[in-house]
Amino acid sequence: MVVVAYLFSTVVSLAIPEDNVGGLSWQWLHIFTPLAAALGVWAVGNIGHETGSLKWPLICAYLVPMVGNPLKSFIFDKWGYDIDESTSFAIMILSAAWSFDHLEKRWRPKNQKTPGTLKRIIVISMCCLLYMALWSSYLYFNAKVTDEEGDEVPFHEALGHFFSSPWWLDVKQSFIDVWQFAQEHGWMETWRQIVTLSDPSGEQNAFKVLELRSGATQTEIKNQCRTLAVKYHPDKAKDDITKKDVQNRFFEVQQACELLSNSRAKRRRRNKQFNEEL
Repeated sequence: MVVVAYLFSTVVSLAIPEDNVGGLSWQWLHIFTPLAAALGVWAVGNIGHETGSLKWPLICAYLVPMVGNPLKSFIFDKWGYDIDESTSFAIMILSAAWSFDHLEKRWRPKNQKTPGTLKRIIVISMCCLLYMALWSSYLYFNAKVTDEEGDEVPFHEALGHFFSSPWWLDVKQSFIDVWQFAQEHGWMETWRQIVTLSDPSGEQNAFKVLELRSGATQTEIKNQCRTLAVKYHPDKAKDDITKKDVQNRFFEVQQACELLSNSRAKRRRRNKQFNEEL
């Protein structure tokens, strides 16, 4: 109950534009934040065999800021203690939940008529649309992205820049190429190409590490492994910094050679077994 009330009221508060929109301030919409908290309490409180009205949660949710704001000023002037907004927010939600539990909650009558399926679908759909609209308002008006220099950029501007960025254009072109390839060769062949390019066995990367073309012969692989093992042997490094880099490169070469050797061995065993079965 408290969690849903906090979620509803927070979403409403976040969705309200912080800056003027159309030359007007929309901060007055914060008067609906207590309503959202009361609705969250009421929605959860009416699940199951218990029920209750919205009356007391709504009264308590609005009563807290009405009484709390002058009280905060008095406490600050008298004792110098400042009650922050998060504390007031929590008190509002807890008071609404307490009022429902102690003043409104009762057992649901057994003969109470439940709404029809169509009505429930319409109500739930409208609530979902409202919820998405509130998040959309937050993302468009208030959400900000911090760049590498520490500057804050509005989310909707950053999103527009993202869709015009070179990275996205490359990704978009890749999707277009995949679609065109699928139209010409079929989706099964497209899937085979995706699996091949994703290099699940690691062979393509191993060939790249060894500076060999894909599909090199076993003799070429052995010769290149010997050459690179000598070239990047840690004992040839002259200082500690170079030694660390050379050592990492030496391990990469060793792993690539081992991977290709194991892959070729598995392939030979599989071919031999297949020939014996024939």
